[in-house]
Amino acid sequence: MTQPVVAASGLGSDIERRFLAALESILPGDRPLALHEPLFGGNEWSYVKECIDT
Repeated sequence: MTQPVVAASGLGSDIERRFLAALESILPGDRPLALHEPLFGGNEWSYVKECIDT
């Protein structure tokens, strides 16, 4: 189940409604979408694993 996009300001201005409508028209609505996906290209993953393990 996905939840509708809600404007952070809560004001619901015209520009917010138009922006959200544009996003909703091009993005798939059948699953949650991440804002970004982390990219671990070097030692970052080793650092994260070490942090979790200690």
